[in-house]
Amino acid sequence: MRGKFPQPVILVNALKLHEGALRSPTGNFHHVLYLAEELVKLDEFDVRLLVDLDSYQPFAERVGEQNLITTALRGNSILAADYAVWRAVRKLRPAIYHRPTGQIPFFPLSCRTVGGVADLNFISLPCALPKRLYKEASYRWTIRHADRVVCVSNFTRQDVISRLRCPVEKLRVVYHGANQLPAPDWAVHDRIPGSYWIAFAHQQHKNAELCLQALADHRRINVASALVLIGENSYIEKKLKPLAQTLGVGKAVYFPGRVTAAELSGLYHKALGLLFPTRFEGFGLPVLEAMQVGCPVICSNVCSLPEVAGDAAILVSPNDLSGMEVAMQKIITSLSFRESLIKAGFAQAARFSWVKAAKETADIYREILKI
Repeated sequence: MRGKFPQPVILVNALKLHEGALRSPTGNFHHVLYLAEELVKLDEFDVRLLVDLDSYQPFAERVGEQNLITTALRGNSILAADYAVWRAVRKLRPAIYHRPTGQIPFFPLSCRTVGGVADLNFISLPCALPKRLYKEASYRWTIRHADRVVCVSNFTRQDVISRLRCPVEKLRVVYHGANQLPAPDWAVHDRIPGSYWIAFAHQQHKNAELCLQALADHRRINVASALVLIGENSYIEKKLKPLAQTLGVGKAVYFPGRVTAAELSGLYHKALGLLFPTRFEGFGLPVLEAMQVGCPVICSNVCSLPEVAGDAAILVSPNDLSGMEVAMQKIITSLSFRESLIKAGFAQAARFSWVKAAKETADIYREILKI
């Protein structure tokens, strides 16, 4: 307790933020970690984090052990995680339970509640039927029962309104901050001779095929250019690697698999630019990551990307191969244009901060509690 009166307790869900056998952190992990780090600095609320065995250590380092409520969970059991939330609420009696990255439990909670929506990709992209049914049911439950639902972009907000019929008065938009990347690790960069572009291939909707096709066209003019495709999955092995060979660019495409944040930082620092022609995105953090270290960006003109990139990137249709190749050529042939894009990128990334996101989240808490 700080000051004369006890602070309202806010319980923030930091469960199930890792995936796979290696328990790798997801984008949701960084969202909750950086938001929580700024929330705990506010004097107005007593913020507690409900963590599992995967999230305990990084949250202890960035947020402090004294703010953590630890469970013995590890894995992706929805029922076990929801039960852990119910037990924590029953014991802690918070004023608000907040899950920044998803739905509230089907279990009734004896406090005010805030849910979060990054995107509705389970509707817009191919999704296994059982998963889609659960997701849609749980989001509809959240929309009906939560006091507020926070979206990460206006695109997502509009998607929630149109697809799930959410009352407009419940919805708020809080943008992500620009993730601060660590000091560069040059291990992956040093294995790539010459200049290169960087793109992501860990999900099919990232549209890496367009990047490969654009590279093939681009190399007819600039044979020195290469492409680094980040990610590790069967789609890369079965589709993208054979496509690179078919297009005649097999030797110019590098597949480093999963990379650390520091290795990614090193790649961004030295890349010709980021290619991000994704077909669907609720926010698009890589755009800001690249911009804040001076890496020019070519990205899609759909979904949330125009909001995030603003005028600081070249926007192209995810189906526009010619537009992608022309944009790549412009970045490497016009030094003045490249420098102006980098300068605009620094300014655009600076508009997105986790400090701002925490303050706007706190505004929502005050609104709910009428303080």
